[in-house]
Amino acid sequence: MSFAQIMTQATPTKLDRLAGSLDRLDKALDMNVPGNEWQWANVVESSLAHAESALREHRALARSPNGVLAGVDETRPSLARQADTLRNDFDHCVAQVLELRKEVRRAAEAFRPPSDLGGKAAAGEIPDFGAIRQQAKTLLAALQQDMGTELCLVMDSVNTDIGGGD
Repeated sequence: MSFAQIMTQATPTKLDRLAGSLDRLDKALDMNVPGNEWQWANVVESSLAHAESALREHRALARSPNGVLAGVDETRPSLARQADTLRNDFDHCVAQVLELRKEVRRAAEAFRPPSDLGGKAAAGEIPDFGAIRQQAKTLLAALQQDMGTELCLVMDSVNTDIGGGD
């Protein structure tokens, strides 16, 4: 399978959707938290939901027989292992996004405006927004690295297939 065929099957909009959702999440995480805790948590949770959807779609493409990793030369054990590792990484990242969404929802709940709670103050422990932000930034870095690895893996297969590395 040629690189052009691979890229045609994994349409740029599908590939761009994950990259765009990660960019959106990164910008949301960089918002100022103090005094805006409830708003920050809601924007981050919405961005995580968008990223989760795009990541699930990307993960499905990575597992699809016609997806982006379909062009990887599975007869080469090192490339096959890397492709499997990448697919597993996407699974792990989905689980991490789900866990982060739970944490962010708890953080939002702790700072819900009293008007939303019938005039009562929210109860619960104060969330560590810095820790949430750091976990999300670590996840973003891992996903960006996985996307780069995916591209290199496909390119290695294409270059080997057409003899570009000779």
